[in-house]
Amino acid sequence: MRNFFKSFSAAAALALLLASCTNIDIREEDAFDVKRTIDPRYFESSGYALEEVRFPAADGLELEGWFISRGENERTILFIGGNGFVIAASYYIITSIIEQDVDLMVFNFRGYGTNPGSPTVEGVKADVEGAYLYLTEQRGVAPADLILHGHSLGSILAAHAVNHHPAAAVVLESPLTDAKDLTSRLVPWILKPFVRFTVDPALLTVSNFQEVPKITVPILFVTGGADNVTPKEMAEELYEAAVTNDKRLHILEGGGHNDLPEREDYRKLLREFYHTAPE
Repeated sequence: MRNFFKSFSAAAALALLLASCTNIDIREEDAFDVKRTIDPRYFESSGYALEEVRFPAADGLELEGWFISRGENERTILFIGGNGFVIAASYYIITSIIEQDVDLMVFNFRGYGTNPGSPTVEGVKADVEGAYLYLTEQRGVAPADLILHGHSLGSILAAHAVNHHPAAAVVLESPLTDAKDLTSRLVPWILKPFVRFTVDPALLTVSNFQEVPKITVPILFVTGGADNVTPKEMAEELYEAAVTNDKRLHILEGGGHNDLPEREDYRKLLREFYHTAPE
């Protein structure tokens, strides 16, 4: 959104300055924009075994997911999407991961796809925990072979999960610091006295500034240099806050917020990290 504000005309900026103070509400439910999924049969001829699964979230709500495997892979990736993520609308995300010779678990949050419920902060935390327990307890995936991979808002959920459950490593892609920091970056300094964000208190309880310094397993930070949703400075700040002995930061020049999985350099980074962390 930074480019959006840069493109304001002088007239629009003047209008904002002369208008009464603008208040923008950011509600908990708005952080999880509900969309719908499509038929998963798209992957039937891909060479991978795709199993549609249902599993309980930590609070008992039943969720849908896909477990994609070849059978001989040693590592399993639990992918945790961000705002608006739905399984079957994520071809590049899925292929960029499974092409690295790993098994993959993806799932829709509550309120997404055919799942019941409405997404809330505590609800999606329960969804992630349920997916983790499904892999480790029902499918027998060893935590030492499991890597959590979170994108955007999902990076906070991945960081939170890896601080509460054992895993081999974690990927924080296009990571968000926290809601307060995000809103402070959205408005140019000259307009800040005139535009206020009211953030739902529930969103203020989750923060990568709190989670990242507690992580002890290897972390891969990867972000796009042209990301105008969670700018690269967020990844840089979180990298500096990390204390784990194995932390890696890669800023992909020209990369945006959602297009990294389409890039070959991104896929090479995933392959290296998936198969070498921990070293």
